[in-house]
Amino acid sequence: MAGCNQFMALIARKFITTDYLIFKKIIRKTSTFMNLSKDVIIYENKTRSSKLMSMLGVFGFGQWCMSIYMSQTLLYHMPAFFSWIPPEKNLEQKDNKLPRADLKYRIGFSFLAALASTGVLGSLIIFNLRSVSSITLLKGGKDVMIKTFTPFGKYFTVICELENISAVQHRTAIVSQIPLKIKGRRFHFLMDKSGEFTQPTLYDKTVGIKRTFT
Repeated sequence: MAGCNQFMALIARKFITTDYLIFKKIIRKTSTFMNLSKDVIIYENKTRSSKLMSMLGVFGFGQWCMSIYMSQTLLYHMPAFFSWIPPEKNLEQKDNKLPRADLKYRIGFSFLAALASTGVLGSLIIFNLRSVSSITLLKGGKDVMIKTFTPFGKYFTVICELENISAVQHRTAIVSQIPLKIKGRRFHFLMDKSGEFTQPTLYDKTVGIKRTFT
């Protein structure tokens, strides 16, 4: 009887020791990123340079200036170039020239031109500010620094808590860009998959997790 008890105690001790070692190994793996001794870059996009993104900003601003000039021209000089556009009343018509369009049509076309160009400029600025250049897990593992581009050739930096970032799609998904949602900020941050995941395992355990915000 005593031998049986000793055998059972030995088996129990073995299982307890094995479970403890497995649990300790899991804890060590999951807590590695929580005890970072220095900042670690986990994603970096070298295919998109600040110069390239600033060129997009220059293009957007250039087309906006041209469209505003065109909008002003339409407001003061737009002719009634279609038959359904009524000409301005009480205006002396000159030979071989189209009469100037009615005021409400000139205002409408001018407003549409300005609105369209402003929309293009705003979209390009938002695209720059939401295109991720690099992601760095800061010392301690609780905060993340995200660098994006600006239309002026510089970088825009966002620092937030790790628990406030959610990856909409997994790193292995067949997509060209991975959207990241940051709590309290509008629009998704876009990670181009042509960039390099310098620490893929660390990314999957930190930023790459899909979280639900309340």
